[in-house]
Amino acid sequence: MPIAVTEWGPNTLYGTAAIIGTTWHPAPPAMPSQTQVGGIFAAESYATFMEQGALAVHWAQLHDNQYLMPDPAPDTPGFAYHGQLMAHYLAAGGDTMMPTASTVPTLLAHAALRPDGGLNVMLTNTSPTGAANVTVNITGGTTALACAGSRYSYGPLAMNVDGAVSPAQPIFSSATGSSVAVGVPAYGVVVVTFPKR
Repeated sequence: MPIAVTEWGPNTLYGTAAIIGTTWHPAPPAMPSQTQVGGIFAAESYATFMEQGALAVHWAQLHDNQYLMPDPAPDTPGFAYHGQLMAHYLAAGGDTMMPTASTVPTLLAHAALRPDGGLNVMLTNTSPTGAANVTVNITGGTTALACAGSRYSYGPLAMNVDGAVSPAQPIFSSATGSSVAVGVPAYGVVVVTFPKR
């Protein structure tokens, strides 16, 4: 059965009693806080919806302080935009979501096989304090990573304040193309993309 997800997002009720709402939408001139958690929620939710076969997934409000903020300039990308962008680097139309497993309790993993044989992997570190330095191993099938790929990173400015998504940086696989070492910052999301060898 086709699944379309519309008007979804974290509950951001306004008012002094709504803790999530007041941290993400404080009264001016205060800046939003605890927004990195929202960005992680966005990235992980999009990835999970893709794994479940959703044909469309739409954030609740594409023009508010979660998605596009008014400060420091109009339409400044917010945490929801950053999380969605990381999920976009993970998979696009025509890609096939692949099974994954993580041996690190605070590290969530997702993978997508592209039609051209390339592989994308998204790693989310849910620990607010410790970086995760791991090795991603590719098993099964005939996919081997090319020598050089790209790494995108989304990490907080402070422990819990939304940061930016970095431009693509080079990353290198093992000599056999069966593994790659990846560092994921605390409360960070990293996507690595490799063409097929």
